[in-house]
Amino acid sequence: MSDRIQAPRSAAQNQFLRWLLAAFMGLTSAVLAAAEPAVVDTVRVDERRW
Repeated sequence: MSDRIQAPRSAAQNQFLRWLLAAFMGLTSAVLAAAEPAVVDTVRVDERRW
């Protein structure tokens, strides 16, 4: 563990980190949205008495 004390981030650094996070999340969601839809099999169920 480091004994160094870090100075608080400036408002400009915080703004940049927020922008970077938003850009990353936007790119991630765009990639996920471009993925092919999942293939789903369905089965018709008939109700019967035992």
